[in-house]
Amino acid sequence: MTFESDREPAPPIRGALRTELVRDLALGELTHEQLGEKYGRSTQAVHMFSARNADEVRLAKQALVADPSDEYAGVAIARKLNRSADQVADSSSAGVGLSTRPWL
Repeated sequence: MTFESDREPAPPIRGALRTELVRDLALGELTHEQLGEKYGRSTQAVHMFSARNADEVRLAKQALVADPSDEYAGVAIARKLNRSADQVADSSSAGVGLSTRPWL
């Protein structure tokens, strides 16, 4: 059975909004349903985001435990992890950085 919705799909969660959602998930103060209402997403979308970004949420949670007073705790670590993964994926797909000498 297929259901059609009159609603347009929500835009992807990126940038500051994504960072805020990761932090909210790390804090664990709101349920997925409450986060869905806060960010204009379904509970299922928040759950899927949480599952896809579990490593980043975990890093943010560790940083929050280390310094709960830091408003941006964990954000820099998570962003660096994402940038590094993106760079590896880009260089692998382009064949850049591949060396015939394994010690390099």
